[in-house]
Amino acid sequence: MISRILFKSLIAFSLFACLSACKVHYAIKETETVAGVIALDSTLKITEDSTAAAIIAPYKAAMDAEMNEVLAYSERALVKDQPEGALGSFIADVVLSMSTQYSIAQGGQNVNFCMLNNGGLRSTLPKGAITTRNIFELMPFENKLVLLQLTGNKTHQMFDFIAREGGMPVAGVRMGIKNDHAVNIMVGAQAFDSTANYWVVTSDYLSEGGDNMTFFNDPLQKVALQQKVRDAIIDYLRKLTSQGKTIDATTDKRVYYEN
Repeated sequence: MISRILFKSLIAFSLFACLSACKVHYAIKETETVAGVIALDSTLKITEDSTAAAIIAPYKAAMDAEMNEVLAYSERALVKDQPEGALGSFIADVVLSMSTQYSIAQGGQNVNFCMLNNGGLRSTLPKGAITTRNIFELMPFENKLVLLQLTGNKTHQMFDFIAREGGMPVAGVRMGIKNDHAVNIMVGAQAFDSTANYWVVTSDYLSEGGDNMTFFNDPLQKVALQQKVRDAIIDYLRKLTSQGKTIDATTDKRVYYEN
């Protein structure tokens, strides 16, 4: 009996060893890839789902009404440019003005200047009516306003960065560019003081070092205003219109090339 069991075990072991020794080789056979163009039928018409359209309609109407609200009127089209553009200067002026109001309302301090980036301005503003839609197209991001207190050394790094970039949207300052360095820097009506500390307002994205703005890292103080940049612009335009004024923005050589 034991011999029979041993014999069967040997047979099973031999079979297992044989199967284990066998290797299956797989090879990918080259095939020809054929590509073609399938033309779409230009007469194809997509039928709108009337039920879905009916559900969406009131929300779309409310959204369109909000987006089409006329916030202000501009005397001219505003576009980006370097070293200074009317659009960048106008938006920086607005952000500086509104952030100072928000800061003081919260028991904070005045803001010395504003710095933004041209890449954050995603469209232009037309001549004539400026709608909420225009501002969303200009500033589609959810970025918020942030105040940073910088040392004189870091502030100078910021100005040199502006010079190397060929100009950025700023407000509250005036500076020349010469050999990729900032010269003749004025903050407000005063010459830049490398020993002083300054308050700058920017977006939360830039305040975290976005777009290589590492000089914003490790500020002396940081205050989040909890207001979106876009909302600050909308608030400003509504107030401007309520005062019977229009947008009359131009360049004023706040950033220029020194001869």
